[in-house]
This record gives sequence, structure tokens and C-alpha cells, in this order.
Amino acid sequence: MGLTNFQRKTLREALILAYPNKEDLQLMLEDELDWQPSAIPEGKTYELTVSNIIKIAEQKGDIRKFVIGASKRNPRNPKLRECVTELLSVLFDDVDNDLLEPKSLTSLINIIKDFQDFEIIKDCCDQIIPDISDHRSQELKDMENQELAHAVKWLIVLGLLLKDYPQKPDGIPYIIKFMDCLQYTLKQQSINYKNNDLSNWLQEVKQYHNYQTPSHPHTIQKQIVALRGYLVIVVRIANNALQTENQSSPLQVDRFISIETVQLDDSTQCQMIPLHGLEPGQYYDLKSVEENLNEWVHQAETKLGNEVRKIDCSSNLTIEFFLPWEHLAEAVDEWQVSLMPRSNNRVPIGKKHQVVLRSLDRLDDYYSFSQLDNQWKKTEKFMNSNPTKAEIQEKIEHLNCLIECDWEVLAQRLEYEKQLALKLTCVMPTCKTSDNSTTLTNLFQSILKAGTPIVLWSRQCNLPDVSSKMDLLLVSETLLNESQLLEEVKEIRKKATTTNKQHCGHHLAILYDEPQRLRQMWRFLHENQLWGMSA
Repeated sequence: MGLTNFQRKTLREALILAYPNKEDLQLMLEDELDWQPSAIPEGKTYELTVSNIIKIAEQKGDIRKFVIGASKRNPRNPKLRECVTELLSVLFDDVDNDLLEPKSLTSLINIIKDFQDFEIIKDCCDQIIPDISDHRSQELKDMENQELAHAVKWLIVLGLLLKDYPQKPDGIPYIIKFMDCLQYTLKQQSINYKNNDLSNWLQEVKQYHNYQTPSHPHTIQKQIVALRGYLVIVVRIANNALQTENQSSPLQVDRFISIETVQLDDSTQCQMIPLHGLEPGQYYDLKSVEENLNEWVHQAETKLGNEVRKIDCSSNLTIEFFLPWEHLAEAVDEWQVSLMPRSNNRVPIGKKHQVVLRSLDRLDDYYSFSQLDNQWKKTEKFMNSNPTKAEIQEKIEHLNCLIECDWEVLAQRLEYEKQLALKLTCVMPTCKTSDNSTTLTNLFQSILKAGTPIVLWSRQCNLPDVSSKMDLLLVSETLLNESQLLEEVKEIRKKATTTNKQHCGHHLAILYDEPQRLRQMWRFLHENQLWGMSA
């Protein structure tokens, strides 16, 4: 049916106000619709040119894309925002009647158009369209764009559900699955938004089209007892990138969110969620990772928070850094993030969440992993023998000085005598590749060679009681319980006030490599084709 003359006039006037210069409108058409200048019809006046463009967009079936592109390019223009709101229903008059009859579509838009929590909307889209993160990442970003009018976001969402992903293989339209998911989520989160209208609409549409939908898949979540969230950051040194003199080695960075659901029978299910930020295929330094950390943490907190609000269970978020041995001494736990949304108050990430270092080389290198695996088996066997506190301390290597250390002897002692852990109470300077010391290089190589699974160290020397505090961390209750150990490390960091720079919480670092976690991560990276995806 298309737009009426009055609706075209409304859109034309809004576009002229939003794009008073012809050049700006042409640039928008090139960027958003990939229209070449030759495809843009010239009129005797600018008003006629805009009128011709609208008609061409209708003929090409690009009118929705055109309106979305114009809105994204100038999102704050009030006339354009008002116009999109008025035309929202009309812009979907090409939807297949067999999918959803016009009356039902109009009723649907009237129900949902005022709903503004697009975190919930985005989450529902994520759940019902499995590959949406891979193929429609830009649309997901647009849903998060705070500047876009809500009507524009609904134009994007409904375009996905009614045109791009109209019908599932089981014959049920994605829009029905979406509304089922939305209704369930609102109920679980005790959000009162036109609940009766939503329920009545779903019931009427299912009856009219004879759509038979199973009970909502989230009913299985009653069995979930815990949610474990991980922000996984994988940093590797690029082998094929050019490096100039006095410049640190370029890095490739992979990052994603992993959310594990733990069920009553201790079985787990895991979902991977890509992160927005650094561009794949590019090279970076650690400063770039640090600068993006706050945004990544916010995305992880939002995703985990959305899941937690659906069900009543415990949860925690862990920040995992997989680093090459050249960067394991980096003070990543001190990198700053926002304490709360919209707050200028920043805190070290190690005070807000559990932070753990893991060895990238134990993921990459067979020998390094096998050494770790052998040591872990010895650790489990020893701990299962119910050792005393003194016997445990006998199996932990304590270093208070790295000067003139015999690295070969240290590696042998760690492998054959002190298998449980290494605690280092002397100074560990921040690792910078440009002036990386031989001491640090040899230390971490010895740790990998020996297969030592747990390492605690202080980045500052002469701290009061640092050795005894480390001893309290390395006990029978925590050595094989990573979550508890990381939580206790976090509590120590939280107690370190800004006025007391000598508190060990400012300087405490931990490497914890458990073979099962590394195996899980290796499979996860390969199955999701994330292994070296930036290469």
C-alpha cells in the first residue's frame, strides 16, 4: 500500500529540517543505504529532490532502512523523532498477512511502542534468535544507543522479527516467540506493563493463526542454583606484526562474556556473548585493553544482571586475564573501573570483582599444560590425604628475594618438592615489555617449566605481615577452591584504603591455573571459532 501523500509530506518536511543541506543528505544515503550519487534523483528544488528520494526508497523496499539511517545520522532532531513515531505502524504494511494480519500488527505496535527498557528487548532478541550476535551485531548496538528515539529502536527490532527473521523452522513466527519471552521476563521481574494487553494479544493471535507454542523454555531455570559470569580477556603477542625499535610488541586481543548456569545436579551450561569494543584483526597495546576495560565490565555486569533478575540464585562475576608470560606481572587488578553507572567514582577492578591471571602459554603450549596437569594431580592427591597446616606449608615455596636466584634450581624445587604453590613477598615491578627485566622473564619461565598452579606475589617489598597474610590464603579450604580463594583475595584488596599505600591489598596479585578450567576454555574457544580470531 505504501505511504499516503500526507505521510510522504510529513516525512519530507522532517527530513528537510534534519538535513537542511543536500550534501549532508547525500552523505547519509551513501553511508547508510550504500546509494551512489548517480542513484540520487535531482529535482528542480531541494524539496523535490527529497520527495524523489522518498519515492525511490519506497520502490526499492528500503523505506524502513532509509528512515532508520536518517534517524541514526541525526538522532536528536525533534521533528524526525516525532515523524518516526507517527509512521511506525505504516512502515510495516508490507508484512506478510499469513505471518501476522494487519489488525494484529497495529494492535501489537500500540501495545509495545511505549516500552522503553531495551536491555530487556535486546536480551529477548538474543534468546530467541541464536545467531543474532554474529550476524546482526550492529542492530544490537543500535538498541543500546541512548540517543536514538524509542520508535527508531522499535523500527529496528520489529524489522528483525517481522522481515529479517520472520519464521522459525517449527513454523512459529519469531515475533510470537519474542512476545512470549517478553511476557515471561516482565512477569519474572515483576514489571507491570500492559500485562493484560500482552496476554490477550498473544492468546488472540495464537488462536487466529493456530500457532501452538510449547511452555516457555525458561521454566527449566527453576532448577538453576547459581550463575557464574566471566569476563574473559585473551591477550597474545602478534607474531607477524611489525615492531619498531623501543616499541612494545603489538598484541592481539580477544574478549567475550561467558555465563555458566549451575543446576541442582551440578551440571553446567555455558553461553558466550561477544563484546563490543576493539576491532578484530587489529593490533593493540595493554594501554588499549586498560582503556576499554570499564566498558567491557559494564557490558558483563549488564548481561549477568539481566540473567540474575530472571531467577532467584547466587551469582558472581570473575575477570579472567589470559596473558603471555611476558605480561604476567602487569598490575591488571589495579586498572580503574566505575563503581556505579554514571558515577565518576572509579576504583581498582580488583576491589569490585574477583580478578585472576591465567597463563596463555598453558593454553597454547602442550608441554606447559602437561606440566601443570601433572602438578595439579599431585596437588589433589596430597590434599586428599588430609594434611596438617604445617605439612601444607612445607609444600609451598616461599621466596623473599629474586637477586642471584638460581632459576634451574628453583624450577626443580617447585616441580619435585614444593608442588602446591609459590608465594613471593619481595618486590615485583610492573611488567613493561620495553624494559622487561631478565629477572621477571626467568621467574615466569621457571613457574611454567615446573607446572606450579598457584602463585601469589606482592608488587611491593617490606609490607607489614604480607607473608602471614599469604599463609592465611594458602590453606586447605582454599587451595583447591578457586572461587573462595579469589573472593578472599578480593576482600583483602577492598580493605586497602587510598590513604594506606602500604596495605598489601594494593599490591597483591594471583595466578591460578586449574587444568579443568583451561580444558573448558580451550574447547570453548575452538567450538566458537574464537581461537586467534584476531589473527
